[in-house]
Amino acid sequence: MSSNISFLSMVGLKCCAYVKMVLVKDDFMKIDLDIIEHDAKRLEHIYSKAKSKSALKNIGNDLFGFQYLYFGIWGNDDYLRWEDDVLFDDVMQEYYYKKMKQFFTNYTYDLNFCFNSSRSVLQAYCDNKFSDLSNVYGNFRRLNKKDAMNILFDFFDSMGDKYYKFFKSLVDNKQIEMGYVGDYSNMAETTWLNCLNKSYVCCSSSTYNFYSLISLVHEVGHAYEASVVNNKNNKSFSTLFYEVSSCFFEYLFLRYVNDRRILVNDGKILEFDFLYDIYYFFFQNVLVQSLGNIFILDDYNLTIDFFTKKKLVDELNRKYNSNIQLDDNPINVRDALIYGYGRLIGINIYDRYVDDKKDILKRFDNFMNQYTLVGTFDSIDVLGISKDDLISNKVLKRTLKEYKIKYDDYIVRNRK
Repeated sequence: MSSNISFLSMVGLKCCAYVKMVLVKDDFMKIDLDIIEHDAKRLEHIYSKAKSKSALKNIGNDLFGFQYLYFGIWGNDDYLRWEDDVLFDDVMQEYYYKKMKQFFTNYTYDLNFCFNSSRSVLQAYCDNKFSDLSNVYGNFRRLNKKDAMNILFDFFDSMGDKYYKFFKSLVDNKQIEMGYVGDYSNMAETTWLNCLNKSYVCCSSSTYNFYSLISLVHEVGHAYEASVVNNKNNKSFSTLFYEVSSCFFEYLFLRYVNDRRILVNDGKILEFDFLYDIYYFFFQNVLVQSLGNIFILDDYNLTIDFFTKKKLVDELNRKYNSNIQLDDNPINVRDALIYGYGRLIGINIYDRYVDDKKDILKRFDNFMNQYTLVGTFDSIDVLGISKDDLISNKVLKRTLKEYKIKYDDYIVRNRK
């Protein structure tokens, strides 16, 4: 216990007053394979009973989500017994195409707002000379499992007892996996099994550091949303708000880390990345909007010829005094929108969290149920955030200004 006390006092957690200390077992943060097999049989049973298109659609998302979960744990997809079902394949292709069209319908409904708010974001970064800041580089300090878990539990406890209990239930019920194989390196994902009313959270990193912890917190944000929303009727995938809950959790954890000065360098790296990503995604949004006719897309990925893309990138960099570089790959229009607005709305929710935590967390739950039904930016009113707030971007400007002060102070101290 003495080493734990030393670490916790170093990072600002008071061990003596902290009554919810975590007992870490060897199988901590590992999914129980017997439970996974049991869930597989339950899903297969539901699938075997699904004869209509609507029934297949209801089980379809769970089956595809389980496919990635199964592959991530075992490294193979031997369980894909539904792949040869032609009706199922046709139903799901039609379903996902309909979702994509609905996404662009929602986008074009708010197109004028998106046009103005996206440019306001770029101008905020330009006015604060964010491009003058060099990234804060460094290696993330490795944490032992006990220290990492105590930080996580203390973070969720700081949000409130409901969030602490929710995270603890994921851990106790073995619904979190660290060291996940997955499809990609540095990947984290949440699998929503709506028919079983449960979620699994997976992180590919088996190393405990602040990068893996913040990835985990991001995914717990998705899992929490799944617990709040009636997911059988969930339209979140076809809206621009799919990443709001996860990005709010992520940014809240960032501020928790930095406000308590827990491993300062690590926190500064991740805060810079979070703020830089807002600019990066909205840069892509403005670029795509400048092409026009976005609503006729038949794919989330937009391919732009090399010379057109280079010309647009150069023009935007000159106008907003930035140095963004885009590769030759297609732009994923959906990702740029959901991650851009997810982060932007996330910092606005945090701003209200500081003023009245109880009120905004209640509004936050209402928002998640509201936006899945409405799908447009009218949904954010329940948060006490207006479209005008995201066009003026006062919270973003203040956040950038505050970060620049902290950044300058950090650079000065590390030059001594």
